[in-house]
Amino acid sequence: MASGFHSRILVPSILLLTVLLTLSGCTIVRHDEETERGDESELTFYFQDGSFDAAAYVADIWDDKVVPAFTDASSPAAEVLNALDADLAAGSESYGRKAEVESPYSFRISGSGVVIAANTDSAASTIELSLDGYSGDRTVLLQIGPVIKKSAVRDSLGFISFGDFTNQLEYAGVSKELNFKVRDDVVSLLDRDDLEGKRINFSGAFILFPEEPILITPVVLESGGSDG
Repeated sequence: MASGFHSRILVPSILLLTVLLTLSGCTIVRHDEETERGDESELTFYFQDGSFDAAAYVADIWDDKVVPAFTDASSPAAEVLNALDADLAAGSESYGRKAEVESPYSFRISGSGVVIAANTDSAASTIELSLDGYSGDRTVLLQIGPVIKKSAVRDSLGFISFGDFTNQLEYAGVSKELNFKVRDDVVSLLDRDDLEGKRINFSGAFILFPEEPILITPVVLESGGSDG
């Protein structure tokens, strides 16, 4: 008897939820490693009217604001990593930015190095760099896509703030579109053949997770040919 009672409640509830999602334009966002660290089972519901166009927003600011922020106002990569190695808290405070109070630090850096390993078997391909001027123990990876992970570009930019948007969905959409821009306009231009031994010049961003490799998302990327 109890089983039948639960079934009669459950089915209408599911139908009602489906109708509400369809009519309202509600989006379900899963919180996972690609968006933010936390309970991977957590779901958030956002209602939107479709008025915000994240792709248009990013296209409007990319050339005039995003790229100059990296080419003109990035810190030297080796200097930042050496400072973090010497004093994690002080280095983070000096060079990093927190997108929100509880967010990890993000950094805008520019540098160069030689590719010592290439992982191109994954859709989220990376190259490992021997970074000029840095002799510490941190592994330095550069994302070359086509899948670009994390929100480093968005989070490192002081002129993009969560408070500028209606909800978390719009804010997340900006990060996604920035990563698409990196995929389409930056890493797609890299010659992926025989990457090991090539010299790479870059400006980009990373989010600091102390126990993880430095994972740089490039906004400017150039191959300087083979080293030596």
